[in-house]
Amino acid sequence: YLECGIPILINEKFHSIAKIVKKYNLGIIFNNNDLENLNDKLKISQDEYNLLCKNIKKFRKNFTYEKKAKILSKKVGIYE
Repeated sequence: YLECGIPILINEKFHSIAKIVKKYNLGIIFNNNDLENLNDKLKISQDEYNLLCKNIKKFRKNFTYEKKAKILSKKVGIYE
């Protein structure tokens, strides 16, 4: 979904992904035991939706595979 610029809807039980979604404000996190409130969480304004999309666009620019591979390569000393 991120590749398409679409905000993510993620269950909080997927801790590592939910942590990234929360940190960078990329979507909506819900609790499986509280599905009644999920409907309320999905009712966001157009401005909130646009902000999520803007955050996704920034995230995609800064977290490409190429950039991460370059950083990792530098750390292990194989990239100049």
